[in-house]
Amino acid sequence: MKIAIFPHVDHTVTLAGDANSHLEMLEGSEIMRHTSKILLGLAVAGMAAAPSVQAETKAGDFTVTSNVSLTSDYVWRGISQTDRDPALQGGFKVSHDLGLYVGVWGSNVDFDGGAPAVDGGLPHLEVDINGGFAKEFSNGMSVDVGYLHYAYPGSAARMGSAFGEYYLGLGYKIAGVGLTTKYSFSPDFSGAADAAGNLVGSQSASYVEGQADYEFPEKIKASAHYGYSFGDYFKIPSSSKGYGDYRIGLSREFVGLDFGVNLYGTDGDGKNYALPRLTKDRVVLSVSKTF
Repeated sequence: MKIAIFPHVDHTVTLAGDANSHLEMLEGSEIMRHTSKILLGLAVAGMAAAPSVQAETKAGDFTVTSNVSLTSDYVWRGISQTDRDPALQGGFKVSHDLGLYVGVWGSNVDFDGGAPAVDGGLPHLEVDINGGFAKEFSNGMSVDVGYLHYAYPGSAARMGSAFGEYYLGLGYKIAGVGLTTKYSFSPDFSGAADAAGNLVGSQSASYVEGQADYEFPEKIKASAHYGYSFGDYFKIPSSSKGYGDYRIGLSREFVGLDFGVNLYGTDGDGKNYALPRLTKDRVVLSVSKTF
């Protein structure tokens, strides 16, 4: 869910909302600084549903789900959002029995790799707000339609970081396997840049994805995901028309925590939109807990 496409021009990234040239590992005070921003953002805005353990609270026709998680890397559509550093994430969602819901989700991000063209204007916090309608039917089918807004508090206005996506998801459960497919469209995808790295405003972008989930008797959950990004935005940095990303993961609950391990990667075209080290195959570990 996030602004992760980094135009890759002569090994230097220059774009609205995302930039990485050479980032150093966060240390001591830097980690505390980013963590404080996250906690403040969560306290003010709350956070929306993410793939982690959830705590449910029922209040009449409404249900509140909440979660918090720590991951070794925040990856969105195959590209690291934290320069391959850890991320603290969490959120909450309020849903009605009719199927309507609204939620907020947050995470630290790391886009300020010191690129001169955008130095000082990039965010360290992402807050996503979404709302929509989701319903599961007795025949195993499910539907999810809504709107998701990506916001980056504290980033320079000139960077134009924020953008939104409309989405439609369909699901089906058969023989213990959960199958889902989803299409997302953004009319104002952020971060567009020309071949010289100059900001040229927002372009439209689409993302189509599919996922399969299965839970083994030992309570080990397995999942496989593939997505493809395409649209006007992806025609800017190269002649490529888009790129694909994938994820294969396992998770299991133990002593009240949900532990996960995932392999992320992109196809060859993914290297056109980010520094290679941010798109290459990597293993990401995560732990989640209810609260």
